[in-house]
Amino acid sequence: MPHAHALAHALAHAHAHAHARARALAHALALGALLALPLAARAEPHTCALLKPADVTPLLGKPVAGEPNGTACTWSVGSRQLTLARLKPPGGDLSASFTEARKSAADDPEFKVSDEKGIGLRAFTVRSPVGVALVTLQGGQLLNLMINTGRPGTAQDATGLKQVAKRALAGL
Repeated sequence: MPHAHALAHALAHAHAHAHARARALAHALALGALLALPLAARAEPHTCALLKPADVTPLLGKPVAGEPNGTACTWSVGSRQLTLARLKPPGGDLSASFTEARKSAADDPEFKVSDEKGIGLRAFTVRSPVGVALVTLQGGQLLNLMINTGRPGTAQDATGLKQVAKRALAGL
């Protein structure tokens, strides 16, 4: 389960450097897990195609086009940044990876982890010192979304991220 470890590592890394490197941490969370995947796992339409500019408005305040960032996608307005990564390892045990990522996040006292209903097969959110992350399992894939606000994540951020996650899942 190297991709779950990478996700957990990225979450822990986000906590350790919350204020000094907030913008870079959004990339680390979304991209850290992707680096553990073989290139063959990434041969699908680009992740940016899962969301339209208007889909990100609840989180960023206005419609904006996504920027490809490796195999992830990033949308930015000012200091707010949304990153979406799609993970689909060949032959991987996604359920175990999901469970391990959730456990790793829950083990950090600075993170508030909540299970979410009605988003994919399984989902959880993580409120952190720099924003909110959401991980969901659907269609043989893990989707990892993070809104980096540069401040502690709020319930409102989590609600907006859940809305955006549902739109991304509809695009699978």
